[in-house]
Amino acid sequence: MTKTALQKGVTALQEWTQEWFLKLNASKCMVMSFGRNVEKSYTYNILENSQTKPLARTDQIKDLGIMLDERLSFRDHINDKINKAFSMLGTIKRNFKRLTIQSFIVLYKKHGKMSFRVGPIALPYGHHSLHEKG
Repeated sequence: MTKTALQKGVTALQEWTQEWFLKLNASKCMVMSFGRNVEKSYTYNILENSQTKPLARTDQIKDLGIMLDERLSFRDHINDKINKAFSMLGTIKRNFKRLTIQSFIVLYKKHGKMSFRVGPIALPYGHHSLHEKG
């Protein structure tokens, strides 16, 4: 897809939102390119208050609770979820010192597991471990 076609897509999206009386927050709109050899020098623009503004470029973004990066590695997303799960385990351990194993399991299932849900992620073909260095 060409840069011009992508810019036309941004413009069409903006026109559609105006037609339906929706407002885009230009400061929250960003450009992220996926791939190895992607040219990142082109600037995409959006119209805000009758002024053309360039869209910010990023190499990582959180969307619908999932952290995406330009390599689609999900490493930061998975690490974030692991850290949240360990944090929840630490909170349970600190605040409930005399727990039976059964009580701990109930608490962990109720609170700890929720922070470890990683979302609908499929590892690329050939990836066998989330812990391998890449």
